[in-house]
Amino acid sequence: EYARTRRPVNASIPADCLFYQAIELPGIGLVKGSWDHRQTVNDYLGHADFMGRRVLDVGPANGFFSFEMERRGAEVTALDLGPEGDWDAVPHPYLEPAAVRANLRENVRRVEHAFWFAHRMLESKVTLLHGSVYDTPALVQPVAIALMSNVLQHLRDPFRAIERVAQVVTDTLIIAEAVWDADETFLASPTMRLIPRADTPYVNHSWWHVSPALVVEVLRLLGFAQVSVQFHQQSFIASATDVRARSVKHFTVTGTRPTRVDDER
Repeated sequence: EYARTRRPVNASIPADCLFYQAIELPGIGLVKGSWDHRQTVNDYLGHADFMGRRVLDVGPANGFFSFEMERRGAEVTALDLGPEGDWDAVPHPYLEPAAVRANLRENVRRVEHAFWFAHRMLESKVTLLHGSVYDTPALVQPVAIALMSNVLQHLRDPFRAIERVAQVVTDTLIIAEAVWDADETFLASPTMRLIPRADTPYVNHSWWHVSPALVVEVLRLLGFAQVSVQFHQQSFIASATDVRARSVKHFTVTGTRPTRVDDER
């Protein structure tokens, strides 16, 4: 609904918007979020060149990276669950699945409202599609570049998700994840570690710590011949009561196919 009205000179943020990523908006200024990638966005995006490229942003949240890649000259399609989609929720013996589903859907709804509000304020042309990442080939036309930003930790089957996204990528796949487990042995081995436990019923939206070594091997298995890894720091505020942001280590793995298909530019 926000995308269908004209952008005012000055505006206030609707109460039903939830910003996961900080973003600067015309007429408003800086809107704070849990993550602030503004000063480190080049590292996060693997220093890729987006000019004139068709790009897919998987799990855009309120759209910071979608709009940033558009600003850099990309034609961007974003893929998100949508307010009626079902999150890959973690089952738990002490939680009612319907209540968890409703809570997660409400969160998605508010974040998507923030996306559309920012879309309107920026006068963006980014296209938003609804659906599961596992259904990417049926939903998205081929793109030169795809970005998966901090989504693997929320998925029951990260390998399948990467595989499905890779099916629409003709050139480069960029995967960035937070490093919540900084054990060097873990980071160097192709493995995942389970996040939820029976005594953490509140952890119902996250599944895995995924190592960069695992992402590298998955991309190689899927035919990305050139794969690189970069570590960087991103600013994170855990809750509204936090006084200061803290720096969280991230990795960005960039995989490039052996030959570039220029007709998908």
